[in-house]
Amino acid sequence: MSSVNGETGDVVLDLSAVEDIDNRLAAKMDAGIAGLPAGSTLTVAKSGGTWPARPTPRSDIIVWWKGADPSPAIVSSGTGGMRDNVDMRAVTP
Repeated sequence: MSSVNGETGDVVLDLSAVEDIDNRLAAKMDAGIAGLPAGSTLTVAKSGGTWPARPTPRSDIIVWWKGADPSPAIVSSGTGGMRDNVDMRAVTP
């Protein structure tokens, strides 16, 4: 890479730099989701062998989980997985 996080030239990212970038992206995503109206729909795709966390704890946001089975676990609160009676799933081959 030639420029990352204000660093230029041959940039080498260590684990802490990648985690910092991930945290910044998550914070921006959280801020964007906070402004979504009730009833909005988000799509979460399976990445590799694991499902990412539910992008918001809001129960008024519908999340479409798209990917091969097994589906993410159903949780009653928080961001661990699908929300029962709120989220939908689309199983792909």
